[in-house]
Amino acid sequence: MKAWWLATLLAFAPMAAAQDTAQEAGQAGEVEWPLPWVQGRTLVYADEYRQVSTRDGMEVTIEGTSTTHVEGAPKGDGYRQRWRSENMDIQVRGMESMAGAIDMQAVMTSAAKALEGMVVEVDLDGEGAYAGIANLDALVGRMRSVMQGMFDDMFSTLRKHEPVQPGQWQAFVEALLAQIASPEVLEAGLSEAPLAFNYMAGGGLEPGRTYSFEDEGELPFGNAPVARSHQVRVAAAADAPGKYDATWTVALDRNAVRDAVVAMMDEVTAATMPELEGLGADALAEGIDVSTTVVYRIDGATGIVERMRMKTTKRFADRLEVETLGMTLREVRGP
Repeated sequence: MKAWWLATLLAFAPMAAAQDTAQEAGQAGEVEWPLPWVQGRTLVYADEYRQVSTRDGMEVTIEGTSTTHVEGAPKGDGYRQRWRSENMDIQVRGMESMAGAIDMQAVMTSAAKALEGMVVEVDLDGEGAYAGIANLDALVGRMRSVMQGMFDDMFSTLRKHEPVQPGQWQAFVEALLAQIASPEVLEAGLSEAPLAFNYMAGGGLEPGRTYSFEDEGELPFGNAPVARSHQVRVAAAADAPGKYDATWTVALDRNAVRDAVVAMMDEVTAATMPELEGLGADALAEGIDVSTTVVYRIDGATGIVERMRMKTTKRFADRLEVETLGMTLREVRGP
């Protein structure tokens, strides 16, 4: 499934929002559902992914499909999930002018094949919320190997057309991998879908009521911390008794973005970030947007997520990236 194999492969580090610790279940009018993680049960999902990146009038589209198996069972004081994808397919359009002689479709297809069957072990706490990736060290090694293979494929083509020295190329690759394949960056990418998927675990919300809270996120440059706002809402599904529709939205706070930009302006130069040249703090802040909306359909009797749709928008100056992920339940295996 894209959210932890394709997104991480593309080295985008998505937001990971904190669970709302202020929610308390058991109050009048609140609905709860069980956690679906029992020994021997596997949920099978059909996944669809689309990412459209635009800059300077150029558009790159990456689309993917796969089948994801999610297993879960009690472990210690919480639960352990196993996420595994198969039947991966990826299509790349719009990279021809940027990649030159490199066939990015072939490079990405080869990388996806190398990741086929990769298992991500996800730890959940006692309430079913995302708590971390248990086998992160092993995954970092595998992801770095796959990314190294991608760069090796690129080099084998480049050296036929340009005077690229192996030593210089590998030094460049090592420096790049240190940034995009660090444990922190890879965990952010690998955790995106599991975190969102488990966010509504157990329910505990009042249908029709909107819950709002804040925590801290980061700007899409400079790693500056800024406040972000969350809204969570659950409603009984009008077309399916016993089902619930839920929405979770998270976005950077506009005022906090402006304050962070003002604080950074003196430290940023056109030499290091040419996108900022000639822009004032207000104009720059207005051009920044990082937001995610996740929509769910949940079975109230079993707690199984039957459908999840996630859309993330990242805008910075002349760059725009819109990423959508869909997971649709196809089969429940086991009890």
